[in-house]
Amino acid sequence: NQNKNLPTKVSVTKDVEVEAKDEKTGETLIDETTGKAVMTTEKEEQTVKQISVGENHVVALDSMGKVYTWGLNTSGQLGNGNVQTETKPKEINGLGSEIVSISAGANMSALVDSNGKVYVFGDNSNEQIAQFEYETDKYGQKILPAKNMYYSKPVIVNGINNAIKVG
Repeated sequence: NQNKNLPTKVSVTKDVEVEAKDEKTGETLIDETTGKAVMTTEKEEQTVKQISVGENHVVALDSMGKVYTWGLNTSGQLGNGNVQTETKPKEINGLGSEIVSISAGANMSALVDSNGKVYVFGDNSNEQIAQFEYETDKYGQKILPAKNMYYSKPVIVNGINNAIKVG
């Protein structure tokens, strides 16, 4: 059997800040100096229900509809607002609704939310996300390169409102 060494469950783990509790009573611990709850960090694990691999990056969708990306990020294909490579899964924040479908392309990614909206991010060198936008000089001439050669944050695709899946 060729699949005998494949994992049966894939999950992502992230640190979550929570109020510290007394082990015996379960009550929230209060800092005597500040009067505020003592905070501690716990690991939160979510099962991955879909994963998509691009040329040099990965997009994962967990069971709660959250999206995580990691890998090479030269064109903003991780959707995290920058072009820095990530070696560990990082959640994409700021998505409006629960995500239901994901897809990773060569240097771009696409998502569908529970309302049927499609989000895209990453490489735009062939205007596959949007038409080029240019700065102009004082004579009205375009300044190259275009301002939007890539999108490092998810952009909603206008005109698509009932999508179910990207692939």
